[in-house]
Amino acid sequence: MPSTPGKTGTNSDWSSREDPDLNKSFSENALKKRIFSPTTFISFTIAALIISFLLTRFDIDLSQTWKRIYQADPQLYLAAAIVYYVGFIVRGYRWRLLVQNAHPEETKNPLPSLMFFGQSMFLGWFVNSISWFRMGDAYRAYLLSTKGQLSFSRTMGSVLAERVLDMLMVTGLLALAAGMLWTNKSENISGLLIIAIGLACLALIGLLGMTIIGKRLALRLPGPLRTIYLNFHEGTTKSFRRLPLIILASAMSWLFEVMRLFLIAYALNIEVSIPLLLFTALAASLLSTAPITPGGVGIVEFGMTGIFMIALSREDAISLTLLDRSIQYLSVIILGSLLFMVRALLTRQSDAANSKPDPQRKVPPSDDQN
Repeated sequence: MPSTPGKTGTNSDWSSREDPDLNKSFSENALKKRIFSPTTFISFTIAALIISFLLTRFDIDLSQTWKRIYQADPQLYLAAAIVYYVGFIVRGYRWRLLVQNAHPEETKNPLPSLMFFGQSMFLGWFVNSISWFRMGDAYRAYLLSTKGQLSFSRTMGSVLAERVLDMLMVTGLLALAAGMLWTNKSENISGLLIIAIGLACLALIGLLGMTIIGKRLALRLPGPLRTIYLNFHEGTTKSFRRLPLIILASAMSWLFEVMRLFLIAYALNIEVSIPLLLFTALAASLLSTAPITPGGVGIVEFGMTGIFMIALSREDAISLTLLDRSIQYLSVIILGSLLFMVRALLTRQSDAANSKPDPQRKVPPSDDQN
């Protein structure tokens, strides 16, 4: 039975049924081609130039910087890494709440496990770190819609709702941290705060426009596109139910970000105020969305170092930035590549097993045998 526009049936429009080319777009081979494309290598070259400029522009003593990093407490560094990866479970829990809201008709059957949501969040983070335009967000929505047989467009609506919530929370916390940090060296702080407020206003205007006129505009679309948009529309707007619990989960996820930075600073024996750690963690998240390089690499390092230099020496600022990014970026590339390859291998094995004929299946006799 076909689904009516704006209402998702249990199995009628999930994943590839909404778009026959969806499986091709997010297959391992397709992602490899996009990730290892010339534009990706160009963007990493740009990132390398930015980092090189950072090291030369600030006249940093590299020998002193590497000495500080080498002397970092390995146990505290490991604790920071554990805190960072536990944060994916917290974010996965929040996304699970949003998906339950976005798919009220489809969640009578149990959703995939919390670990699956956390793993999908991590894989999305990995793809975002090595590709442009946050392609990882669509990839994790594809993983979930395929695993749970959910509408892909509704699932993407829950991702958009998650991004709007993050943008609003980042802006509010940035304003709070900025108020506690304000000094005569706060040009970087005020600039980032203005950018965050501007993006938050755009997000609210877009969400308000979608709520007021989105469905009316959808009626002008062709049938298949109308169904896809209405599912996306409902997935976005319905995700904002149970808001107190979702906001609490969001606050917990940002607490883990600050805890990671605190442990890194402690491992380096650098004293940093909590407001500065909070502002830097939020600013790094904001800068990572810059479309110039994958995951904002190069941009994030430049921004974090500049903010830390409000209160720290050049060497301390760059040491703290590089050690934190070794967890926040480098480890994601390494572990994400391994998980991505393992998933690709398991998928091939599963496809091969499903394509083999069943030896216990009886073949009906042919006419010749009769």
